Amino acid sequence: MADAVVTRAAAGDVPALRALWVSAFGDPPELIDAFFARFPPETSAWVVRRGPVICSAAYLLTGNHLVQGQRVRPAAYVYAVASPETERGKGYAGRLMRRFVTLADEQGLLLYTRPAEPSLFAWYAACMEAVHVGRGHEETVARCEDSPLLAFSEADAAQYGQLREAQLADRPHLAFSEAFLSLQAVYCRACGAGLYAIGSGCCAAETAENTLILKELLVPEAERAAAVQTLLQHFRLSAASVRGQGAGGALPLTAFRAETSLDGINWGLFLD
Repeated sequence: MADAVVTRAAAGDVPALRALWVSAFGDPPELIDAFFARFPPETSAWVVRRGPVICSAAYLLTGNHLVQGQRVRPAAYVYAVASPETERGKGYAGRLMRRFVTLADEQGLLLYTRPAEPSLFAWYAACMEAVHVGRGHEETVARCEDSPLLAFSEADAAQYGQLREAQLADRPHLAFSEAFLSLQAVYCRACGAGLYAIGSGCCAAETAENTLILKELLVPEAERAAAVQTLLQHFRLSAASVRGQGAGGALPLTAFRAETSLDGINWGLFLD
């Protein structure tokens, strides 16, 4: 481990990074390429390198911001942390997280991530000082044939960002870059849905088997039920799983490093 160094990735590392991503996460090449098109390795990836061998890699996605009234703070999403099977258990990924902590202190970044499984919350707390947990909830809604319907249409990243900010203007929240939302649209379309303008607001949706997954639904409360039913009828699905965020939720969603717990933050969308 002593001869391994932490460094930014280079454009020439793409083949090795792509191979590691496939082995660790199993994503199809077109999704990996869509990610690299928006977050190139030379600007977003950090690696532990031992000679020519990449022992671990992780991505620090900048461009998002935590908005709390008039206070706006840059936020960085830690994503796709992975090590080859032969290099696991050697502390390489933890070294990357400690480098991210240093960068966060230097640049005033709020670090956050969406752990892939519950056990990883403790790991991020130990390695990235992400001791705080942002929570939310999920509810299941059945399809109702006689519900009123709302107008809706697919939204591009810029339109979605504008609609989203309008709905969250009076709440502490993460505001997303156009690159992040553009990638989110690709991920949602790969799962059978997309980003939409609906009623007076917006939503991000995916489908899985016979279920509509609403990763985010931002509409006035009076439109909420009709929005869910509009989407269920459009996709001809029998039930929706609707994710919500804010104070009082029991479902752990994000691990983050901050001076305080930041209760009530809407962390919005994740690349999950």
